Amino acid sequence: MEALAALSLACNVLQLVGTGLKISRALKTVRDEHGPDKGVQSHAAALRQLSHEVTQSLATRGSPAANAALCTRAADVVAVAKELETLLVRFTTGRKGKIRDMVAYGRKQGDIKALEKRLQQTQDLLQNEILKDVWQTANAQWATIQVEVPSMKSELRTLISELQRGNNNVSDIITKQNAALCALDSIKIDTLHIRDNLVKQKSEERSNAELKDFLASLYFPSMNARRNMASIVALEGTFQWLLDPPSPSDSETTTEDMLDDGPRTARKFSLWLRDPGQRIFWISGKPGSGKSTLMHHLAGMPETVHAATGVHPNAKPMMLSAFIWASGDELQRSLKCLLCTLLYQLFSQNTLLAKATLHDQSSSLDMKKRTISDWSEAELCRTLAGAIKSLQQPIYIFIDGLDEINPVDGTPERLLDFVRSVLTHNNIKLCVSSRPEVIFERSLQHYPHFRLQDLTCGDMERYTRQKLAKDLRLMPESTECRHNPETVVNHLIFHAEGVFLWLQLVITSLKTGITNDDSWELLWERIDDLPVDLESFYYEKMVHKLERENRTYREYAATVFALLLLDTHYNLWDISMSLKMDNASSIDLYLNKDLRRRLIEEKVDDPMKEKRTCVARVCMQLRARCAGLVEAVPISDNPSEGERLVIFIHRTVRDFMLESGRRLWTRETPIDLTVCLDVKYARSRYFDSYRITPVGLWAPPLMSGELDVELLSWCRKILLDCQESRERW
Repeated sequence: MEALAALSLACNVLQLVGTGLKISRALKTVRDEHGPDKGVQSHAAALRQLSHEVTQSLATRGSPAANAALCTRAADVVAVAKELETLLVRFTTGRKGKIRDMVAYGRKQGDIKALEKRLQQTQDLLQNEILKDVWQTANAQWATIQVEVPSMKSELRTLISELQRGNNNVSDIITKQNAALCALDSIKIDTLHIRDNLVKQKSEERSNAELKDFLASLYFPSMNARRNMASIVALEGTFQWLLDPPSPSDSETTTEDMLDDGPRTARKFSLWLRDPGQRIFWISGKPGSGKSTLMHHLAGMPETVHAATGVHPNAKPMMLSAFIWASGDELQRSLKCLLCTLLYQLFSQNTLLAKATLHDQSSSLDMKKRTISDWSEAELCRTLAGAIKSLQQPIYIFIDGLDEINPVDGTPERLLDFVRSVLTHNNIKLCVSSRPEVIFERSLQHYPHFRLQDLTCGDMERYTRQKLAKDLRLMPESTECRHNPETVVNHLIFHAEGVFLWLQLVITSLKTGITNDDSWELLWERIDDLPVDLESFYYEKMVHKLERENRTYREYAATVFALLLLDTHYNLWDISMSLKMDNASSIDLYLNKDLRRRLIEEKVDDPMKEKRTCVARVCMQLRARCAGLVEAVPISDNPSEGERLVIFIHRTVRDFMLESGRRLWTRETPIDLTVCLDVKYARSRYFDSYRITPVGLWAPPLMSGELDVELLSWCRKILLDCQESRERW
């Protein structure tokens, strides 16, 4: 007999015993109340049914030796049940009376008590047997349960403990068991839910980490340096004419009209925005005319630019912008990093597209991208074209300084090829700016364009009045027609000829004169002596100022200029990347031999405090010794370090230094590359996050951010040898 069948038989026997005991109590009721119990008929029927079921079970299942005691006990209970049923029928049928019932019951009282005792013994025995079997089973499985279900709920552990202690209340144990099983099912559901959530969370974390690495492969530290310079932020109220809505007379304007200069030039840009057939707009302008400021202004208001198109007002536009900068590092003037900038902005604004692109790359044979070096220019072009093609929203791209691109290896031609490639995308409008150099004029004059210096007279007047009018009102009153603020403002605007930078420098000079309490006559002498162009201004005002300084100041300025022009001076692009000297702390370390030595020998207690001191010292010295030709601007991508990027105030200054101003920095003390190498080494020890790791000849390539100390030492030795050889010759 199987264990389940035996348990079923035992339960039937227990039910039969219970019904038999109820019959016994019914007989007592007959004796005491001389009438049948209310449930006697149902007890009798139940007794017959249970007796029949137990008899059938015994007949069909057999009685193996292992269950012989149970079968014997079951047969005995069936016999007792039949005797009780006979007695019940006898006492509950026929004529009844008190005396008769008492006599009859007294005669059978011994038999009834004997039968009741047998039933009670059977009930106790079966309960003990069932509890014993359950306890033995639970005890045998306890070790396994402790290992496999360490997190079992307290309800189930309580049940097993009750069984181990021999609790004989079967009903309570079964209730607790059911509650424990329900709790266990709930635990299973909760566990599965938690597991699914953990799997989902881990998947999202892995996906986000991969996306972060993917975006990091497109990023470089100086990406936003030019964009975040305060010098290209437009004065409030300027350039409002650019997005003025077209007048009714402009409705008949043709593409040819937009290519010509005329009275409606100021509205060319808004007309171009509204023309779905035009993709490219070219902003041309003199050096210093405010092209970068205008592009920065436009790139900062995507909703306004999109609203000016007059189409799809509810569409959310995407704005991308890049600022090529000749005075910055090599990355800021390369086509490859221009593409990286646009892709980084695009994927930062649309992470779903970034994940889809990452998935496509992961499923292909392309190498996983970790840094910019892992991308080729062709890959970047393909990725950008594919990303733009998958987008339906309007996209506005602004690229400033086409003429400032690195001229090596035909880069300007490749840049123009990229500009023309946008013509294949219907959802793009691309606005570019440059000086009117031949290569750009020849390629871009066929698209809508204007010359910026022709349109900024009103903006220059607003700028001049805001920056100078208050100071001019402090001048003494005079009856001379020239001795009034209005005449000065008009004179400056006329002679500026659309060059904002010239106007800015001149206003600074005039404010100095007013601060020095110049009279109107002296002020007009200063105005009449103003150079007519930027180069003349640099030479006459700033170079002469340097030449009047003492030798220490001149040598300091010459060293700073030479360090900023290090790549051009040695005609090696790689030097500018490996030995960049365009930040304030590097310049200070180059000039401060004692601090450089202490850093190399690790004799500095608080390097970051020393760095902040370096930066503050250089910023003060630049203002005092460089005639206003350079400035130190915050490095916005990492402002917490307090580092400053040292740059020329404008590209025209750099051009001037490479041409007529070359003698300012070449005739003084020449740059010592071994000192530059020492500066790099000293910075790597404390100021930068580089790791200095000696490697062997056949070691794998170093990761970005690592330096080879042995290679640095070897380079320094070679440079010293070259320097000694040059001195001997």
